[in-house]
Amino acid sequence: MYAQDSDDRYPYGGDPGDLQTNGWQFSESGKYWPAIQQMQTNQQTLPNVMGSYVKDRALWHCPSDNGFDMTGQHENIPLLASPSAFQAFGMSYAYTTQLALEGQTLSGVRAWSHHTPYSEHSPADVPLFYDLVGHWHGGAAQSEERLNFVMLDGHAVSVSRARADVLNDILFAIPGS
Repeated sequence: MYAQDSDDRYPYGGDPGDLQTNGWQFSESGKYWPAIQQMQTNQQTLPNVMGSYVKDRALWHCPSDNGFDMTGQHENIPLLASPSAFQAFGMSYAYTTQLALEGQTLSGVRAWSHHTPYSEHSPADVPLFYDLVGHWHGGAAQSEERLNFVMLDGHAVSVSRARADVLNDILFAIPGS
């Protein structure tokens, strides 16, 4: 419904990792920094942006969300989410904010692997939402972690930390193009 009302675009909002930290892709030196600052100023969290479409905010709450001290692709970005990410930020999930920042459309997403040979990914291999951290659904060791993903094609999957890292390592433009 949001896309129908927004010219086939993804929601222009961010997740806690985007808006509460200077994470890797949204640091002050990154090309997205002005847009992230605008989202921060306007409190454009995804639950706020989607408020008129998602009436029950509990949709943004993972039942296993017991908080964390670090987030990011390898949980190395300081972010205190206590007693839970949902209570601290209004959502338990990360969002592939680059979809909105790059102006991607539901019908025209193009994504490539981050490393050569830059193979193209289908929507089934591109994350839309996923758990903010991996220890909620696995063991304490990084090798035991699992993350739940909702992919662009709508299917949900639980993956290992190693697979999550591959899924998150995507680009929406071929480097150098």
